Amino acid sequence: MGESRDRIRVLFFGIIAEKVGAKELYYEGVADTEALRKRVAESLPGLEKLSYRISVNREMVSETLQLKEGDEVAFLPPFAGG
Repeated sequence: MGESRDRIRVLFFGIIAEKVGAKELYYEGVADTEALRKRVAESLPGLEKLSYRISVNREMVSETLQLKEGDEVAFLPPFAGG
């Protein structure tokens, strides 16, 4: 609670972490995954050119999902294998 509500932990993996230059950042004031995508892309130029998936609290998401304080969002590069 308090003024730092909506603090979201964002993790980056693989090539994304390399491009971002960090494995973990925090963002505040993002209501959902789409707003977070936009905020991350604004602060990290070049991210929009990379292919990635998003997971929230270790579950893959394909639709826009509401976020709340304490959520953990991961930007995951494509997985190799078969």
